[in-house]
Amino acid sequence: MSEITLKDITKVFSPVHQRRTATEAARAMASTGASKSEILGATGCTLALHNINLNIAEAERCAIMGISGSGKSTLVRLINRLIEPTSGQILIKGDNVLTMPRDTLRHLRRHTVSMVFQSFALFPHKTVRENIAYGLVIQDKDKTTISEQTEKWVHAVGLTGYESAHPNELSGGMRQRVGLARALAISPRILLMDEPFSALDPITRTEMQDLLLALASNLSITIVFITHDFNEALKIGQRIAILNDGKIIADGTPRDIVSNPVNEDIRQFVQSTHWPGHILAKELMEPLSANTLTAKNALCVQMDETLNSILRKIGKRMPQITVVDETDRPIGIIAPQVLNIAPD
Repeated sequence: MSEITLKDITKVFSPVHQRRTATEAARAMASTGASKSEILGATGCTLALHNINLNIAEAERCAIMGISGSGKSTLVRLINRLIEPTSGQILIKGDNVLTMPRDTLRHLRRHTVSMVFQSFALFPHKTVRENIAYGLVIQDKDKTTISEQTEKWVHAVGLTGYESAHPNELSGGMRQRVGLARALAISPRILLMDEPFSALDPITRTEMQDLLLALASNLSITIVFITHDFNEALKIGQRIAILNDGKIIADGTPRDIVSNPVNEDIRQFVQSTHWPGHILAKELMEPLSANTLTAKNALCVQMDETLNSILRKIGKRMPQITVVDETDRPIGIIAPQVLNIAPD
């Protein structure tokens, strides 16, 4: 069952004084294929999203990517109704978020869905410890639980020793660690992340990506990660949805996206990135079945090895590749032709 389902979601931002009339005109133009600029010029409305359909599985890391103005930040804010859609349905485990009474929606935001923002959104007057504990206080947890969970997440994100510091005493990366810890401290099922690392320097950004992946490996949590960086989408996402002009133009695994670009825009994304360093053996392989034979001279690689690492090992020859797990048990094979997707 999907954790998050978006059905025919459309979002139009329209002038307040003529909202209904302008919105309907914008939707009518969108249905005929009019561009965002054409709709803005004719109606004064901004078409942020149009007929979005997306299913995100439980415990899946879904990266939603697009350039500025593509609608990705609007989309993630629709999931917990920070923004109301113009039309469509938003389901979390089958429950329609758009019809939830105020108290049910408040419970969803406090217990089920957490969010990490690009701008950190920390309380400047609260310490690191108090910021991380905030969601637990709102949940009305007892003091012992609050203390234990707060200390757990202070340690988990590497902030031991900074518990009493205030946000203005921290670097950008440390502040984002606080934001991540605060979001995870309430034990949510869903974590929404709106370009959380884009304001960080490259080294800190890589550290935060690695930290997120390390934490995610130990949590059964669904992550919706917004980014404009294709390399970051490949690294974080088990699945990638690409938005352009408010529409999903591609949706699939990293392998799907890089091996079969659906249009010239995506082909340019692929060509401009270092994706072989992010695609893993387990994402390239075909799982072993009872009828699958492994070649005697097959090259064995670990399931978490990158395509770059594999290419360095094989040189110019193209053997069959056997993928093994942590115990060196064969779990799949990579056929030679699959490696042809790699750039020269």
